[in-house]
Amino acid sequence: RNHPYLNPTLRSVGKVRTCGLGADHSVVVMVTNLVYSFGRGDKGQLGLPKIDDYHADLLKQEGKASFKIQVLPAEIVDLTNCNICQVTAGDTHTLALSVFGEVWSFGGSDFGQLGHGNIVDIRLPTPILPQRHNIPANIRHVCAGYTFSLAATDTGELYSWGQGEAGELGHSAKILMYAPTEVADLHDVRFIAA
Repeated sequence: RNHPYLNPTLRSVGKVRTCGLGADHSVVVMVTNLVYSFGRGDKGQLGLPKIDDYHADLLKQEGKASFKIQVLPAEIVDLTNCNICQVTAGDTHTLALSVFGEVWSFGGSDFGQLGHGNIVDIRLPTPILPQRHNIPANIRHVCAGYTFSLAATDTGELYSWGQGEAGELGHSAKILMYAPTEVADLHDVRFIAA
């Protein structure tokens, strides 16, 4: 569509609190504490259990590849009643943040952008745990870049992970980081964007 269109599925659920727009997918947080996603879902970036449930007859052709598309917004059941206050989407990954500072990630992780210490894609929302993945418990803002992720704490520290070979992570070493790592040169961060 080349003009604004009222989404009847979301409209029937209620009011939108916030949304995150990725390369080919969208994630929406409703005032009713529900989270919905739609768009391209081949890497698990929609947080839905099975790709077979998507509209299999609708394929998006890009060269030789074809991708299944979730046409209508579908509820991400694993995030229901998790008090999600922010979502952000990259190329093939998604992050969700709760009002309690908890971070969930899902989707593609070719560069470690999910923050779970590896390059394994994860289809369902999975928490990034402070005791296991080096992320503090007081995150107040998250941001997904194309193939990397950022998180800022309520005390102004910045953490980054994913593809960093062009310096996008803010570390002196320009390498991939598979888990959240504090950016030592930045302090008192108030807002992040990617």
